[in-house]
Amino acid sequence: MEYLFYKYYKYLVLDKHKINHNEDLYSIFYNNIFKYLVFFINDYRTKEKLKGNNPEDRYKYFNNIYIDVCNHINSLYPNLFNDLDKRISDYLNYTEEIKHNFSLDKYDLAEKKFISCDDVNIINIKCLGDFHNGKCVVKVILSNKKTLIYKPHNMNNYECYNEILKWINENLHIDFYTLKIFNRVNYSWVEDISNNNSIYNKNDFYYKLGILYCLAYVLKISDLHYENLYAKNDTPIILDLEAFGSVDLMGDFLKNKSQKEIRKMILNSVLSSGLLPVNNSPYMFGGDVSGTFGGKFKIKVDKIINEFTDNIRIKRVIENIEKTNHLASKNIMDIFNYLSVILSGFENSYKLILDNKEYFKLMIERYALLLNTRILFRNT
Repeated sequence: MEYLFYKYYKYLVLDKHKINHNEDLYSIFYNNIFKYLVFFINDYRTKEKLKGNNPEDRYKYFNNIYIDVCNHINSLYPNLFNDLDKRISDYLNYTEEIKHNFSLDKYDLAEKKFISCDDVNIINIKCLGDFHNGKCVVKVILSNKKTLIYKPHNMNNYECYNEILKWINENLHIDFYTLKIFNRVNYSWVEDISNNNSIYNKNDFYYKLGILYCLAYVLKISDLHYENLYAKNDTPIILDLEAFGSVDLMGDFLKNKSQKEIRKMILNSVLSSGLLPVNNSPYMFGGDVSGTFGGKFKIKVDKIINEFTDNIRIKRVIENIEKTNHLASKNIMDIFNYLSVILSGFENSYKLILDNKEYFKLMIERYALLLNTRILFRNT
């Protein structure tokens, strides 16, 4: 695969930091430097500073004078390359931290059946989301081709949630799948279910979806959009529980009583979870992003045109996106055939909680000092 502005990437990232290429490194380079290079190659073209008989030759010329161009950019934006260096260094430190933690945890991971044996090593690390404070959720690829998810925070919230699910399973005689996690103080290992979308019994799935509605309502879990759910073993599985026990911050900013009353009604219902569609979702996101129906919408993305020429451009275009691994069926209308099943799942789990209110509270109180809640002004 040929990479755009590869010589700049090699000079600024690979050679400078004495490292080998991977997709994450190029992604960091792309996100921080690429638009500047697009601007400057066009600037050089219009000022006739590029040599060559055609757009492709002039692109190659620009690629070959990377040191001069970098010096020019650095004279205009002295912090640009420093910022890139810091992001690369943060990434490299983070990957070393992951490898170190894996070496510490290998025996325990094997004992708990996360990996088949402790005689495996990490051969690749792939970022799955945005960086926050130099870290992100990653997929870890092992030498035996197995994969794990590594999260740079503990999953105390999820341990509490799993305990509640096990209690519900015992009392309602169901098999709501509980995500396997190996929790540490500052990080956690999670089983990778991304290649195992499996729905065999829709009736079971929608009954459990009703239970999920109930738990999201009772535990005030929000941010349950389509990217935060996955379907496995006839179960809707939450991938991220950072917004566990959400509180409202927007209410204080609302100006009149009617707005506050409407918001209170929404927050005291399943609507606040993000599982159900809301009216303004298509306007805000280009489609429905809810956990129950979402995954098909239009978004604006940056697309590169005139690649490998001196007339390269970044154009804003609209693309159709479809992600349905969280659904029981790609036909979203299918859910309306199971409304009574969903309602039954909600009612049975809600009644179980009401009949055992003190025990349910005790389960949560055991984790009270360990729980962390991410405060959101709106679902992400």
